[in-house]
Amino acid sequence: MLVVPARRGPASLRALMSQAKSAPGTLSYGSAGNGSSGHLASELFKDAAAINVLHVPYKGGAPAITDLLGERLSFMNINPLEVLSHLRAGTLKALAVASEHRTPLLPDVPTMREQGLPGFTATVWWGLVAPAGTPPAVVERLNQAANKALADPAVRQQLSQVGVTISAGTPAAFGDFIRSETATWAAVIRKANVRAD
Repeated sequence: MLVVPARRGPASLRALMSQAKSAPGTLSYGSAGNGSSGHLASELFKDAAAINVLHVPYKGGAPAITDLLGERLSFMNINPLEVLSHLRAGTLKALAVASEHRTPLLPDVPTMREQGLPGFTATVWWGLVAPAGTPPAVVERLNQAANKALADPAVRQQLSQVGVTISAGTPAAFGDFIRSETATWAAVIRKANVRAD
């Protein structure tokens, strides 16, 4: 999600984009470092919104959040779990979620798609993988066990409380998803000339 300082940050994503367009290069965003998910999501946002903003890489998310709270940064794209306590305390404000749909964790926060960036998606995800060459029967057995665990109501409730959206499925579908994500982020990396530290 994209967050800003609550006290003096813009009121909406459209206001942030308008501010960035009216004063190119004056707004800054922080990330946990070059090549981090927040850095890549922000580069995708820059491109989608056609804005020019400055990237300030940190050595980890905590110091970047500290500077955002201190209003030394304009915004951050970050995993909601990392800033949930600040959102609840009213020191940061969420302008948009970068997922396809609103998150049940913060249902009043609109998506970037809803605010004029059609097709925009940048999410943090986790998956279960096995070494190349693992026999298909073993992969299938692992997949069935993972899907069974994810279908358990207690597991679903625990994960939903921390904002996780569950997407169980097949190994083939997950492979397609990984290939799609790889193509998306490779294009972002090339266009923005991102280099990891």
